[in-house]
Amino acid sequence: MLFALFFWLCTRARRSYVRLRPHTAGQRRRCTVISVLVAVAFIFALWSTPILPQSKLLAERLGLQCDEERAINFLDQLCSNYTHGYIVGPLCPALCQPTLVPDDHAIRRLTIKKCLSHGNKVVLAMTLTRRLQLANGEGGSEQRAGEVSEDVVLKASHFSGEHYRSTIDGPLGGISMAEALELFKDLMDAFVSPYRTNSTALLKFMDRYGLAPPSSTPPLPPPSTAQLHSLWSLLDQEEFVHLMLLANSGVTPNLIGSCGHAYLVPSRPPPSAFNLMLLPHISWRERVRTALGFLTLEQRLASTRYGVFHLCDVKGENFGVRRQATTCSDNSENVHALSSHDTEWADDPGVRMERNTDESSECRNELEVEAIDIDISFFERKMKEMLGQPRCDTDEECEFFDCHAYCDKWRRQCADVRSNHNLHVLCRKIFIGTKTQVGLLWSAPVRIRHNLHLLLTECSDYTATTDTRLMTERLRTLLLEELNPRKRTQRQKAL
Repeated sequence: MLFALFFWLCTRARRSYVRLRPHTAGQRRRCTVISVLVAVAFIFALWSTPILPQSKLLAERLGLQCDEERAINFLDQLCSNYTHGYIVGPLCPALCQPTLVPDDHAIRRLTIKKCLSHGNKVVLAMTLTRRLQLANGEGGSEQRAGEVSEDVVLKASHFSGEHYRSTIDGPLGGISMAEALELFKDLMDAFVSPYRTNSTALLKFMDRYGLAPPSSTPPLPPPSTAQLHSLWSLLDQEEFVHLMLLANSGVTPNLIGSCGHAYLVPSRPPPSAFNLMLLPHISWRERVRTALGFLTLEQRLASTRYGVFHLCDVKGENFGVRRQATTCSDNSENVHALSSHDTEWADDPGVRMERNTDESSECRNELEVEAIDIDISFFERKMKEMLGQPRCDTDEECEFFDCHAYCDKWRRQCADVRSNHNLHVLCRKIFIGTKTQVGLLWSAPVRIRHNLHLLLTECSDYTATTDTRLMTERLRTLLLEELNPRKRTQRQKAL
């Protein structure tokens, strides 16, 4: 119907043009008006007409559109597996039996808001309701219970967890807890080699998420089939393992919990500077604060417990803003003030170790940026495997999304070492911008435009020999001066 209407309007416009082709100005104006009306009518028809059933069916088959019914079926299947004792997880009661959740349970209920799934991956926007103890009366001696809600995201790499069951019922059936821990540790070591995880940390993680046996003192009882099934299905998902290994690093949101093969993370809205509708209303100061958050994230990526974490799919929508953090310009060590790696998988994912700053230091608030989509991100070992596989004749054939390598022309093999850096990609695609995304630092004020342009040009050139840490500090110093008018005035006078 839509295309028939468009064809009819085009035919009418063509006939009118032929009829009005005489060269008077009034007739030409009438022809122009008719053409504009045709264009407006077509745009209105596109806006008001729902997607055709055939197009919707094709989109669903290609995984281009989220199917709400499929999401409901996913939750129904997950809860059915929980009620039958096939899976476990601390989130299962709140997700499947909210009316039966004990009063002392911190997480009360989970309700679905919107389906964001794409392809075969589950992504559900949800609301998490927590139980909160509120002080009442003098000295807070009396306590009253309250509730607080927050936006969260439920994720899983597959809609169904059934394909894990054959492994649990077969090779893993009846193994001891020590054997299970060693097996799971080896599975995680594959991601971070030559670094090593340890069984104590893994057991601590299992206990924290309700996946460990009641007793943690040797000899440990054998794990149940539901525990094996749940933990195996979680550790078989690359993004989950990365989130677990990067806990409390400030690189990614911290895991909240799991139910079967589904896991929950806090919702992080993307930086408003990448929203074209909001862009005209965002101040330069706000964009500078966001850019400082990206620079802090880049340094955290380079200094995780397990080495560099490589982001190979860098775009604005893959990052989220958490909250404000404090950064001081006079001490570069304070850049890592919110990155605590002193304890592996700390008990409280919301606690960050912060250093005290001297009153005389120049400290400014910045937005804390985290990577929220790390499907195409790797630690060093996996990065070498991804880059070193292809045969090549040119360097362009050794590009894996935003992670590039050189081509060894003699061996006709891609090098297994990344030739660019996270900072190079952030400067090129986030700060400068691309054809499809406006740069975060576009249209800088005249006072900083020249110096910023020189720095960003050098920063985005991965062939440059400048040390990335030095480049980060130069960018940070320049941007911090934009948040401190006094220091900016001193620099301008010095020039």
